[in-house]
This record gives sequence, C-alpha cells and structure tokens, in this order.
Amino acid sequence: MRLLAVGGLVALAGLAWGQGGTVAVLAGKALTAAAKLPTPPPRQTLPEPKVTDKKFVLLNARDSQRDEDGYFHATGDIHFLYRGYEVRCDEVVGNFNTRIFEMTGKVRVEGKGTEIDGTRVVVNFLDETYQAEGSKTVVQPSSIGSKLTGPLYIRSEGFGGGGNRLVGKGTTLTTCDRTDPHYHLEASESDLMRGDRLILRGVSLHVGGRRVFGLPTLTIPLSERGERYTPKVGQSREEGYYILNQFSFAKGKRDIVTARVDYFTRLGFGLGADVRYGAGLLRAYGLTGPTPSRLLSVDHKDKLLGADFTLSSVYQADNYLTAPGTTNWNTRAALTRRVGRGTTRLTWSRTNSDSSTFDFRNSNLALSDQRDWSSRTRTSLDLILSGSESKGTSAGAIATKREQLDLRFRGTQQLPQSELELLYQRAIPIETTANFFNPADRTPILTWRTDAAKFGESPFARAWPFRAEMSIGELADRESKRITRTAFESSVNRNWRAKNGSDFRINTRFRQSLYSDGTAQFVVGLDGGYRWQFGPKSYMDWRHNYLQPEGFTPLSIDSSGRTNASSFDMLTEFGRGFRAGIQTGYDFRNKQRQLAPWQLVNLRLDYEPTRNLYLRTTTSYDSLRAKWQNIRLNGGIRLAPDRFINFGARYDAERHVWGNINIYAEGLQYKNFRISALLSYNGYLKQFESRQLQAIYDMHCTELILQMSDTRVGFRRGTEFGVFLRIKAVPFETPFGIGRRGQAIGTGTGFGN
Repeated sequence: MRLLAVGGLVALAGLAWGQGGTVAVLAGKALTAAAKLPTPPPRQTLPEPKVTDKKFVLLNARDSQRDEDGYFHATGDIHFLYRGYEVRCDEVVGNFNTRIFEMTGKVRVEGKGTEIDGTRVVVNFLDETYQAEGSKTVVQPSSIGSKLTGPLYIRSEGFGGGGNRLVGKGTTLTTCDRTDPHYHLEASESDLMRGDRLILRGVSLHVGGRRVFGLPTLTIPLSERGERYTPKVGQSREEGYYILNQFSFAKGKRDIVTARVDYFTRLGFGLGADVRYGAGLLRAYGLTGPTPSRLLSVDHKDKLLGADFTLSSVYQADNYLTAPGTTNWNTRAALTRRVGRGTTRLTWSRTNSDSSTFDFRNSNLALSDQRDWSSRTRTSLDLILSGSESKGTSAGAIATKREQLDLRFRGTQQLPQSELELLYQRAIPIETTANFFNPADRTPILTWRTDAAKFGESPFARAWPFRAEMSIGELADRESKRITRTAFESSVNRNWRAKNGSDFRINTRFRQSLYSDGTAQFVVGLDGGYRWQFGPKSYMDWRHNYLQPEGFTPLSIDSSGRTNASSFDMLTEFGRGFRAGIQTGYDFRNKQRQLAPWQLVNLRLDYEPTRNLYLRTTTSYDSLRAKWQNIRLNGGIRLAPDRFINFGARYDAERHVWGNINIYAEGLQYKNFRISALLSYNGYLKQFESRQLQAIYDMHCTELILQMSDTRVGFRRGTEFGVFLRIKAVPFETPFGIGRRGQAIGTGTGFGN
C-alpha cells in the first residue's frame, strides 16, 4: 500500500490553480515609452478582488510621480489599493491607460482569500491576470469553497496558459504551513486541464526534507469523483480476500489510461483499463477465474451535424453480484440542436437482456421539440415510437410483442390575467395488440386558467388567493371509448395569523364535471386547521381534511376518494429541559363504518437541559388492534464541538425484543489519537450487523487513518481493513459509517447525524 495518497493532493493543487477563473493570455499592449515595459507573457488569472471599489488609492510611498499620459512610478515601502486588490512592493511602474503594472522587490498582491508573493510580478488589472517570477501563492479555503479544507502553498518558477489549460514549470506545492514543510511535491512540468485532469512530469515526493520516491509521469483524472489512488484490501463472502489496484498514466497529450489489476481468492484475477480521451471514456474489465465476467462501456460527447451528440453504451455479461448467467446490453444516443428560442432533440435507446430462461428486448425512438414563439406563446411536441418483445427460452414459451406511437402536443398562450392551453395526447398501436388501452388519451383538451397572482396588487386577490380553470375536451374511458368532458374547478387558500404567533388556515376546492354520456359529478374539498402557540416551545395544532364526491364519472382519471378526518398534536415544555407531546387522529368515516375511529396515538418525552445533552423517547399505541407498538429511545452527549457519543434503540413491544441498538462515538481523544466507533446490533438476528472502528493519529499537516469494518448481513458480507496517510487539507471520504447498501449507519438523530 502506498504511503501517501498523492493523487488527492495533486488534484487539489490543480483545482487551487484554477480558482478564480481560467488562465488567460494578456491582450494588453506595452506601457508607454516612458514606462519601458515589454508586452507581458502568458499569465495566470488573478483571484477574486477583495472589495468592489475600483479606485486607485496610494496609502504609502517614499517617492511617487504620475504624468498626464497615465504613467505612474513609485519607490520605497509602497502600499496601494487598485480595482479591488491590495498591493505592497518596493518599486512599481505602471500605466493607467493600459492598467498594466510591474511590481518588483518584495511584492505581495492580495485578493479575496489568496495572497501572491514574488520578486517580480506584472499585473494587468484590466483583465485581472498576472505573471510572477519566484512566486509564492497562498490559497485560502474561501477562494475554493468546499474543495479545500486548509490553505495550499504553491511556489513556481513560472506558469501560464489559456482557456481551461495551465502549463507550469518548476512547481512546488504543499499544505504544510511551516517554513520547512513536513512534505512537499516537486514537478519539473505540470499540465492542468481544469475540471478534467492534471498531468505531472518528473514528479517526486519529499518528506522531512528527503526524497521518498519519484515518478516519470503522474496523471490524476479530476472529473472522476470518489476514485481511489491507493490499493484497497478486504474480504467478503462472495469474493474472498481481495486487493484492488489502479495505475494512471498519460498517453499522448490528452489521453489518460487507468489500468486496473485486481486479485480475488474466489474469483481470480480482474484485469481492465479506462481510457479517457478528449470526447469521452472507454472502459473494459473482466474476471478470469472460475466465474468469468465481462464489462465494456463507452461514454462519448461530441459535435455532429452542428448539434450536441451523446452516446452511452454498457455491455455486461455474467455479473457475479447482480446478474449471474445473464447478458445485458444497454445503449442510448441523443442528438440535441438549439436554434434561436427552440430546442430539438432526437434520442434512441435499446435494452437487451438474455438469460438461460428469459429474453427481453426494448427500444425507443423519440423526437422532442420545445419552442418559444414569443414571450407569450410556447409549444412542446413529443413523438415516441416504442417497441418491446419478451419470450421464455423453454419449449412452448409464449412470446409477447408490443409496438406503439405516443404523441403529445402542448401549446400555451398568455392572455391578460389568464392563460390558454391546448393539450393533445394519443397512444396509437402500430400493430394489433391484445388488451391495448391507454386511459391518458386527450384528443384534445382546451383549458383556460387564472389565479390571484395574475391580478397583481389587487386588494381582493391579496385577501383571497384563488385559482380557477375551465376546460372542454375529449378523453378515454375505461372501455377505450371517447367521452367529451366539460369541467370547472376553483380553489381558495387563506391564512389568518395573530400577533401571538397563532394562526388559522383554510383551503377550499370545488370541481364540477359534465360528460357527453349524460353523467355528471362534483367534488367538494375543505381543509382547515388552527395552531395555538401558548409558549416559546409549546403549541397545539389541529387539522381537518374533508373531500366528498357526488354523482358519477365514467373516467378513471376523475375518480376521487372520500376523506373526513381530523388530526391533533400538542407539545408542551415543563420544568428545565423537559418536553412532552401527543399526536393522534380521528376518522369520522371509520366511525360510520363501525371501525375504530381513533388513529395511532403517538407519545413523546424529551429531556434537553443543555445543548450538549439530550434524551428522547417515543412510543405508539394502535387503537385498532389495542396494542402498543415500538418504543424508540435515543440520546447523546457532546464532549467537545467535534467529540460526541450518540445512541439509539428500538424496542418491539409486540414481540418483546430489542429490535435495534446503535451506538456511535465520534472524535474520542487519547493522546494524539482520535477514535471513532460504530456498533449496530440486530435483536431479531441476535448479532451485530455492523462493527466499525476508526483511529486517526495526528501528525500536524497529515494524519494516519486506521480502519476496520465488519459487516455480517447484507449484500456483501465480510471484513475490510484500511490504512491511509491523509493530507488534512485534501477532502477525503472513507467507508466508515457506510453500510453495504450505501446507506448511512448510525442512530438517525443527534450530533453529527
């Protein structure tokens, strides 16, 4: 296992260089003849300005002069502000017409979150670029956001470029703030394609002033999140003991090849490679053991016929985890063209799945057009030709086949204080299909709608925020017949808030539908509630929901349920840190049907005397079954801002067993060690589902991480051990606290969750 995850550090350095914008080539001309400055060479983009004020303010200088042609010269302990930047130097020569300034001596240029030091720094304040000799750049976390957790210190003989590319020579970088850093990386040449990859040539790692190792080329794909650049060792039931390795190197100037060499005691060798080229990524991987499997994929993005073209295809055979004995091939291609105020997209997809018992095919060809004809008129058109076929491979198996064309058109026209919409939707079978039916057909529907927001600051609209619409059109019923429906719908939502924080709310709804077969239906809905705040952390909340349809509708999409129920919850604070609450509901329809009208009764008791200690318990009573259900307990204590212990437990009152018990400790300190542990116990299985331990040894700018993860249930059971030497300033994620299904393991509440 490598001693240092250098990939993460170098990737971070690349992101740091790219902060504040991309590298640009100065287009400014030389200063006036009096300034005698040459045209500046390619430079790096300046950091973000500290302030928005762009005026020139000279705060200090032993001697200075400025003429009518914009020439400026000053010497001796210079300190000035210009275009949002703060500059200190021994001598400066500049021109306010070109805004190009040359600072020499002990130079410092400060932007937002970044400091640039050098012996000679030429800055173009117009396009905010610079070139430095003997430079030292300090990048603060605020200049890169969450991608950096500590300052990054960069020294370079010189670097520059253009667009999204930066080329450097003689670069040294570290995150250690000491004058003699514990470690640093040196590279003779660096080639950064921001957001894509970083290539270092002649790179070496130095620890404690000594060169540990060197590599002729080191390549870091910046666009691949979560990739590991150190070996991974572990054990699982399906794979046995395993070791996973990957090595990246450059092929040419733009292509990256990542070779994968793995070994599993139960599966044999795993060999593969990822090839990242200018327009996409190719992947191939296979197992050579007793259960061979293959994986091939391509992701490609490019321009074709003046449009954006994307292609994604994955071929997978005999995946031992998800699909043994099955071959899957999924392909999707899309062509997108944007012209004016419209977008047209053509997509094609196909899915094949073949196994020893079943074969399946599915394909789709779709044309979509979204267009704004004016600020008030908009249309969208979708045509989808789809087909599917399935058949069992056994003798006498019956094959099924289905092909259809789906058509959907939607057009909207904005009117004064309202909107007009035309919707047409059809599903058309291409061949005779048994039991073909699509109840979503609308052929067509014309709708007029309005709401209170369209009337601006009207007093009535502010007092009664309403919504209304009328529609007429043809739809399909359950027997695939056509029904003409005329409908009117309106709703009003209103809240009244009192000065003490209490409020009353009411929502009303009415819908009337008339059908061409002589039937009709109207639906009345009424939702309301009242909240009474009788203390800083005490309240009572009552809600009622009523929905009642009357009449008959031949359309399934107009069918409506019936509701007549109230719910109530109250939370009150008493004593110091104690809170108690109750929540329940009452269903009036259950009362009419002679069923238990009371819903679940939930009880809650909290104790939180300080921000660093809490205890909570909840339980439920099922009135329908007349039984107590689960009792949940959780609590925690905070020992320091980043040190705490949480626990959570659930007691099954019906089976009289502790279903789950979880304990999570974070950041417990022992000398230079910081220890975290997680235990998850399943009372039904009477065993631990997960046991995880992490110990971190602090070494100033780096830390040594030791991890153990033992999982006894789930998709991939087994034990894994990990050893990492992490750079503190580099974001780094480990599998600690994560289950085999990718879920977070813990108490579910409390500190740090």
